Amino acid sequence: MYHSDDERYKVFDYLLEGCQVIDEEYRYVYLNDAVVRQSKMSRPMLIGRTMMECYPGIEDSELFIKIEKLYGLWDAFTHGQRV
Repeated sequence: MYHSDDERYKVFDYLLEGCQVIDEEYRYVYLNDAVVRQSKMSRPMLIGRTMMECYPGIEDSELFIKIEKLYGLWDAFTHGQRV
């Protein structure tokens, strides 16, 4: 279940910049108000859906490629591999 009001993310509510939390399946778990404004969609339309469902073609974007790279680095770090 995905909760945008999860207490762990409350600190991000005060940022002026956009902040989003996505899970390992690229589902939106949390979006602060700045991201919601920028998206021009409502929070319920985004939370629990994947980035690809919300933005078809995003997997070809520079942003998505960087996110994939970060996931790869995190996976290597958590499994004790050298990067």
